[in-house]
Amino acid sequence: MESITAEFVETISALVEFWINMTQSAATTENTNIIETFGDPYGFVINIRKNSTKNNALEMRLFAKDRQATPQGVYFYIPADKYTDKWAHIAFVISEADQKGYVYVNGELLGVTNAVGGYYGNFKADGITARALNVGGAFWSSPKFLGKLADFRIWSVARSAQQIKDNYNKHIEGNATGLYINYKFLTYERGFINDANP
Repeated sequence: MESITAEFVETISALVEFWINMTQSAATTENTNIIETFGDPYGFVINIRKNSTKNNALEMRLFAKDRQATPQGVYFYIPADKYTDKWAHIAFVISEADQKGYVYVNGELLGVTNAVGGYYGNFKADGITARALNVGGAFWSSPKFLGKLADFRIWSVARSAQQIKDNYNKHIEGNATGLYINYKFLTYERGFINDANP
């Protein structure tokens, strides 16, 4: 899969969700980038990293920062057996209202952590320019993603646990509230169609 770029709006609550099926080689290659907009402290990154709490096991890491005076990491690790050589739906939520981050796998809650003030946002340091979105890699020389993605969506709202559970296994159609990016990846064409209407 190739990297692409797109810009999306500033938000302090957010949801990134997608279906993924990674090959064994990609799932065991450290720093493989899957999706990212990160430029510390803005944006987010989803990649393969060592989990120091599990003897440096290589796992999917979902990472962003909150809105404290000194922004802190909001992150989760997902064990490789959840998405290696099988399909899994991942949802990474940061809620300003709850001051929490959540991660769901196949519609079920996997973890909760603090996210003071919500999501830092996707703007560069100038506060004006939106950070580019890279799918399948990054502009620097990180290992590229080998695997499959489907129904990749970015929301400018923190959808509820029930909304995620009710809709994770469905295509989202039309102008759903807060849906900013909706790549279904239904064809093999090189161009990507954003089915959302921001």
